Amino acid sequence: MKKKKGEFGAYAIGWLYLLAPVIILAVVLVVKYFIAASDLPDWFKFALLK
Repeated sequence: MKKKKGEFGAYAIGWLYLLAPVIILAVVLVVKYFIAASDLPDWFKFALLK
């Protein structure tokens, strides 16, 4: 069964909508981890991690 080009785009967009929240959450958690592990002043860390 051969798929059309439009079908592939629809599947790609569907997977992107499903995976977007997971990707965003992973990026936020990694950034928070690196901010917490950095040598920034405590008051600055608190403001960023609030």
